Amino acid sequence: MISSEKITVVVQGAIVPDEGRGTKEVCESIRALLPGAEIILSTWENSNYQGIPYDKVLENKDPGALDSQYEGREKSAVRNNFNRQLISTLQGIREAGREYVMKLRSDSLLRDLSFLRFYEKYGREQNIACFEPRNPWGEFLNQLSLCDFWFFAPKEKMLKLWDIPLYENGMLKERDILGEEYLLGQFIRKKENLELPVFFSDAASYRDTIYKSTLRDDFLIIPNRKSGIFCTKYPGLNDFYTVCIKHYVISFSDWISFQEPGKQVKQFLAFHFLQGLSGTIFGRIKKIKRGSHGAKK
Repeated sequence: MISSEKITVVVQGAIVPDEGRGTKEVCESIRALLPGAEIILSTWENSNYQGIPYDKVLENKDPGALDSQYEGREKSAVRNNFNRQLISTLQGIREAGREYVMKLRSDSLLRDLSFLRFYEKYGREQNIACFEPRNPWGEFLNQLSLCDFWFFAPKEKMLKLWDIPLYENGMLKERDILGEEYLLGQFIRKKENLELPVFFSDAASYRDTIYKSTLRDDFLIIPNRKSGIFCTKYPGLNDFYTVCIKHYVISFSDWISFQEPGKQVKQFLAFHFLQGLSGTIFGRIKKIKRGSHGAKK
């Protein structure tokens, strides 16, 4: 496994003060599981980071949020915070002193190092490990994006992904694109020399070509449930139902199929289906048992 001495973890974003679930616990989890890693806390001016373990702190100027002409799944207006994420992430990566860099939200805990084991087994040096993105063939039709919760890769690859201009509204007439779409679009713009309005205006045709080949060649999709990374803000994110039943996201098995078109992954899918189903059943049994014990009291 990659030695922790070769890794910088950039903990980016606002300081989360929640005891037991906050940024202090995030950094403590990194210290416990990656004891030799460099921790860079990249946050905002005048933040209170007292008591949080880190090696270097960056106090960035907060660029604020943008009003977005995009409706979320709840059909309500969405505030776009992508520039906040971009600045805190990029500044942290630039300051990183190790070979590999992990970008981690300030509300996401490390529970184990499964993401590293996945990376070493399935990744290549050109891969950027990431969380499952939205499925543009399904619920999020033609939304070509990445999930920006966490990334892991060699420093130079992380710079290729994050060293981009600030987000501006108005790139499309129909709507403002999501920050996650913008991040992938800028990566593809540099790689394919394809301008963003062209890419997003014809997303349906690029979905089966450039989008798929980019995920295949440049990224490694790691299942959230098997990454060892837990986002305290979204504890049920990409559970078995979301991934395997509703297929809201591009799964690891989808990524495997991108590697070898036509390759049969039935055994892989069957294994994870049964594993997820058993986990759901046992979880339900535990809830019933806890309920019955409570009733006896």
